[in-house]
Amino acid sequence: MDRDYTVARWLSTWLTLRSPALADRTVADYQGYITNHLAPALGHIPLTDLAPIDIDLTISRIAADHPRTAQLAYTVLSAAMRRAVDLELLIRNPCAAVPKPIVRARSARYWPSDTARRYLDAATTDRLYALWAVALSCGLRRGELLGLRWSDVHLSSPGGVLRVRQQLIDISGNIILAPPKSDAGVRDIPISPSVVRILIDHRRAQLADKLAAGKSWQSSPIAIDLVFRRPDGLPIYPRALARYHRRQCAAADVPYINLHGLRHTMATIAIANGTPLTVLQHILGHSSIQVTSDIYGHVVDASRVSAVQSVSNTLFTRLP
Repeated sequence: MDRDYTVARWLSTWLTLRSPALADRTVADYQGYITNHLAPALGHIPLTDLAPIDIDLTISRIAADHPRTAQLAYTVLSAAMRRAVDLELLIRNPCAAVPKPIVRARSARYWPSDTARRYLDAATTDRLYALWAVALSCGLRRGELLGLRWSDVHLSSPGGVLRVRQQLIDISGNIILAPPKSDAGVRDIPISPSVVRILIDHRRAQLADKLAAGKSWQSSPIAIDLVFRRPDGLPIYPRALARYHRRQCAAADVPYINLHGLRHTMATIAIANGTPLTVLQHILGHSSIQVTSDIYGHVVDASRVSAVQSVSNTLFTRLP
């Protein structure tokens, strides 16, 4: 093989070949690992000269500061090298001799129910109150919240249903609508009468925004049917929503957790109230029950302890 066929050249070729089968967000993520981490360290090496020691040193350096990034960069590199073997560009995959970085799972950060109530109470006058209410009661991901359409919201009485069919994502500054994260992400979530009323009020306020904006209303094909959007009619950028949430935490005087923490809060409260993991899996859109168990197993354990203790208190507490 031509020695000018470098690792950087192959990674670029590999991603081009893989892109048609990948979601836009995934392509952008893979490109980021290649551009920011793999190509600067390994890109100059002829593909056939890439050795396990080169990979081990590079991944170790990344892992020193960013363990999760190192794990994902390794995954991208290993997949590209496996494909090179399939196409007979390499005799063997040099990543096979390098162990995949291990990232210790961190407990999900969430609020207890009283803190979540304080957050919502402080947000009742906020323009995005309905979004915070849906996030904390339905456990949607950020992109799913921002991609929710009125045509997928059924506000029947006494309760309703949210049909999660798309997500809004930011690809290098370009807002697009894409399918949910996985097939399991396509789901229907029941909503309570309280949330139905909040969404009805939100829709009225949204119509009022449009009338007030008049000619300055900036309708777009992406935002025209969105449940949550800016007052001028344009979509909300995911990073902007993160800033709004941080501001709302400060206004409510509650400990800051990131937006994904609202999803964890919903799940934790649901488990504490007796929701089975199998039910929670479908509400959250997890691809398997194992994912749900891995994230919330400690909460389930705590609930079991509480349940056993409550039975003991009933059986062994002496009557007066």
